[in-house]
Amino acid sequence: MPQPVLYYGDPNPLPEQRLLKAGPLRMVLEKGALRYLKLGDAEVVRMICSAVRDHNWITVEPVISGEEITESENGFEVSFACAYRQDDIHFRAAYRITGDYQGTVTFRMDGEALSTFRKNRIGLCVLHPITGCAGKPCEITSPDGAVTTAYFPEIISPHQPFENIRAMRWPVTENLFARLTFSGDVFETEDQRNWTDASYKTYCTPLALPFPVVVQRGERIRQSVTFGLEGPLPEITPASGAGNRLTIAAGGSTRLPAIGVGRSGEVELGEEDQLRVKGLGFSHYRADLRLYEPGWPEILRQAAEEATTMNLRLELALHFTDSDGQTDQFITGCLLLQPPLYALMLFGKDTKATPGELIFSAVPKLRNNFPGVKIGVGTDIYFTELNRNRPPATPADFLTFSLNPQVHASDNASLTETLAAQGDVLESARQLAAGKPVHVSPVTLRRRFNADATGPEPPVLPGQLPPPVDVRQMSLYGAAWTLGSLKYLAEAGAGSITCYETAGRRGLFLPATSQPDELFPGRPGAVFPMFAVFKEVLAYAGAEVVPCKSDGPLVLDGLVLRQEGGQKILLANFTSQTVSVQVQPVTGRAKVRHLNAETIGGKLDWPADFYGKPAEELEVQGDTLEIRMLPYGIGVVDQERW
Repeated sequence: MPQPVLYYGDPNPLPEQRLLKAGPLRMVLEKGALRYLKLGDAEVVRMICSAVRDHNWITVEPVISGEEITESENGFEVSFACAYRQDDIHFRAAYRITGDYQGTVTFRMDGEALSTFRKNRIGLCVLHPITGCAGKPCEITSPDGAVTTAYFPEIISPHQPFENIRAMRWPVTENLFARLTFSGDVFETEDQRNWTDASYKTYCTPLALPFPVVVQRGERIRQSVTFGLEGPLPEITPASGAGNRLTIAAGGSTRLPAIGVGRSGEVELGEEDQLRVKGLGFSHYRADLRLYEPGWPEILRQAAEEATTMNLRLELALHFTDSDGQTDQFITGCLLLQPPLYALMLFGKDTKATPGELIFSAVPKLRNNFPGVKIGVGTDIYFTELNRNRPPATPADFLTFSLNPQVHASDNASLTETLAAQGDVLESARQLAAGKPVHVSPVTLRRRFNADATGPEPPVLPGQLPPPVDVRQMSLYGAAWTLGSLKYLAEAGAGSITCYETAGRRGLFLPATSQPDELFPGRPGAVFPMFAVFKEVLAYAGAEVVPCKSDGPLVLDGLVLRQEGGQKILLANFTSQTVSVQVQPVTGRAKVRHLNAETIGGKLDWPADFYGKPAEELEVQGDTLEIRMLPYGIGVVDQERW
C-alpha cells in the first residue's frame, strides 16, 4: 500500500504550503488561502479564503491555475485564478493577495459567472481563532458608518454575534489592535464552534436574506478584505517552534465515558465480525429505527440479536412522525422482543431538534414501560440545532447531538483544528443540560446526510465515493483524529460517546466477505488503525481521564488514562513530519509501542500485527519522557505505577 494512502487515504501529496511574511506577520499560503496569520507565536487570524457554496451548502472545490508569487524582504504579492465547476455551476475568479512591511494584508476577488446557477454563498470569509479572541470586545462599523461594540462569545453563541459589518476592530495586546475592512457585500459573523470548527467566521451575504438565489450568466462578483494593525508594534520575537510538549495536569480529572459503536449501514456482520467487535469491549450498540417505515420491527430484531451476540446494550435512535401511535407500537414490539436496552433517543422526522409535544407525549409512556432505560432528547445532527432549538430537557435523562468535522472544510489541517472545539461544544451542551449528562451520538468523519439541503442531492457518479464515506477512515490520520476526538470529549465530561459503525467503509474494519473497492483502499478483512485506538482505550474502561495539554495541538496531542496500579498515555501525531515529543511530568519506567507506517509494514491486518515490534522500555529522564513519533503515528505508553 503506498505510504500516502496509509497516512491519509489518498495517493496524492498534501497541498504545498508556502511561508510568507508581511512586516511583523508570518502566515502560510495553501491552495489559494492564507492560514495562521501570526505575530510571533500569537495567532491573530486563522484564515482568509474564498468559497463557492451551492444551493445545498456543498462547497465547490476550485481548480487553481496561473499562480504567481513575488516576495520582498518584508512583503509579498500573490495572484492566481480559480475555476469552480460542479453540476450546473461554472464560476471563475481572479485573486490578488498582497502583504506589506506594515503588516497590512489585502485579499481581492474578481469573479464572473460563466453559467446560470443557484448558490447559497459566493465570496470571501475570515476565520478568527478562539484562543486570543474569545471574550474580547470588538468594534463593529456598519455600512452607514455607525460604530457599536460587542464581544467575541465565550460560550458558543447560537446566533450571529456580529451583524451588518463593513469593518471590525479588536485588541491583540493592550495597545495594539487588529482591523478588518470589507467591500463588495454586507458581512456578518457566526460562531463556528456550533459545527465544531475552532473559529468564528466573518462571511458575506447575511443569512437573513433568502437563499438559494439565482446567479445569472455574466454576473460579476467583486470583493475585498483588508487586514491591518493599529498601534505600536510590540517587540516581536521569532516563533518559538513550540509544539512538541505534552504536559499532564495535576488534577481536575473526569471519568472515561461509556463508548459505543453504531450498526453498519453498509454490510451485515458475520459471526467472525461480531466476535471481532465483541473483543473490543464497547459498552453499547446504536441502531436507528424509523417508526414511520414498515421495516423497523425487523431492524430491531436483527439489532437485538447482534447486540446480544456482541454482549452490548442497545442505544436506539427513534425517529417519529406520530408521537402517540408510533410510541405505542414501539413499546408493544419491545415488550415482545425484550432487547437489551441501554438508551432511547427521541427525534422528529421533520424537525431538527426533538419537538416538545413528542417529549411530553412519549417520555412518560417509555419510562413507565422501561424504567431502567435512559431517555434522551436533542438533535440527530449538529450541535447548532440543539443550541438554536433547545428542547425541554426536564422530562429526559440526557441531551444528545451528533458530531462530524467536515461541515465547512475537508482538508487534514481543518479536521485537526476541530478537535479542540469539541471540548467547547461539550461544555456548552452541558450548560444547556443543566446538570444532566450529555451523550454524543454518533461521531463520524463525514456527515451521514445533508440536513441543510434545499433541494435534491445529485446522484453519486461513477468514480465517486458516497458522501458519507471518507477514505481517511482506513488511515493512520483517521486513527489520530479519533484519538483526539476521544480526548477532548472525555476531558470535557461527556457521559457517553458513540463512534462510527462496526464495519464497512464507515466502520473499523472491512468484513472478509466485502468486495475489493478501487476507490476505498483496503483488502477484504482489513482492520483499520482506529481499531487499535479503541482497543487501547477500551482496555481502560471506567478509568480516570487526566487532563493533558499540548503546546502545539495542531501537531500532536494525547489522552491520559489512569486506573489503580497503572497509567496509559496515548499520543497522536497529526502531521507528515517526524516529531520528538516530551511528555511531563512522568516518573519511573515506561513501555512504549508504536502504530505507524513502519510498524504496520505497509499493510492493514489483524490488530496483533499493528505494533510489529516488541514494546520499547524507556527510562524517564528527570520528569520527562521523550518519544520519537513518525508521521501520523500513534504512541502508546504503559506504566505499571505512576
